[in-house]
Amino acid sequence: TIRAIALNGGKAAEGFARHIAPQFDAALRDRIDILKLPSTSPANASITRAEKLRRWTILTRYVAASPRDVPTPLPLGNQR
Repeated sequence: TIRAIALNGGKAAEGFARHIAPQFDAALRDRIDILKLPSTSPANASITRAEKLRRWTILTRYVAASPRDVPTPLPLGNQR
């Protein structure tokens, strides 16, 4: 189950808001958290690496509590 969508920076958030979010119905918008996070790009020097890490740590709230809660991945065929 998807519980959140993390957006890496302002451009990702703008693109999501313009192209994806309008397709969500009200029930989906209520069920999924949309997280606008600071860009991880080194070009984003206005925020320190430590602050970026602090903000990105919010994703730990959405991680399965134990390995048994994580579904087995489906085989993707030949991967190299």
